[in-house]
Amino acid sequence: LIHAATGAAGQMCIQYCQYIDARVIATAGTEEKRRFLREYYGIEHVFNSRDTSFVNNIRQILPQGVDVIVNSLSGNLLKESIKLLAYHGHLVEWGKRDIYHNSNLSMFQSRSDISFHVIDFARLVDLMLPLIHIMLEEAIDLFVQCKLRAVEPTVSYEPSEVIEALLRCNSGQVTGEAVFRISSYDQPLNIHKIHSNSLLKVVSDNAMFSSEVCNEGTISISGGFGGLGLTMSR
Repeated sequence: LIHAATGAAGQMCIQYCQYIDARVIATAGTEEKRRFLREYYGIEHVFNSRDTSFVNNIRQILPQGVDVIVNSLSGNLLKESIKLLAYHGHLVEWGKRDIYHNSNLSMFQSRSDISFHVIDFARLVDLMLPLIHIMLEEAIDLFVQCKLRAVEPTVSYEPSEVIEALLRCNSGQVTGEAVFRISSYDQPLNIHKIHSNSLLKVVSDNAMFSSEVCNEGTISISGGFGGLGLTMSR
């Protein structure tokens, strides 16, 4: 079960699961997004991620529950999702809201020998760089073999559109990935403090991306798993 599956991270999860022949069930927040998952990825069962109706829908299909949940939902939706785990099931938590809000989960739900994995890729880069290298090498190899493909749609923005792009990504209406094409752009990209509460924590000089970053790479942005993710690629 992949929640909120139309973002870049969700689509990569779908592609990898299909590559290993896992059965995929997904959720998404709008009918347009659900139709995209059915038509583009051929997923038969796609449900609403914005209420708990997916719980009964999935139980009708899989009475014994699901083996793996990739989660980005929060609050009651997370708590209800855990109830869908089969015996010895695994929940992979990519969301951040409940973690940083110090939310409580019922230990009773773990009685079926389930495991709960909190994944933080930002810290993995700092603490387990060799593992990141292995994962990237595997991912690149799968792209070369055409087992994985680019996220759809990938929307490109100019540096002047940074605020518009980030607000759009944070709206919950976005499918796919947003990319800033700023290679060889020799000025830092700034963000006014009036926007910072709804977007990102910025440094004191309001520079969101330094001139060094702007001159060296392309920044891709994806939403859906607990907020916005920023990645620079050269």
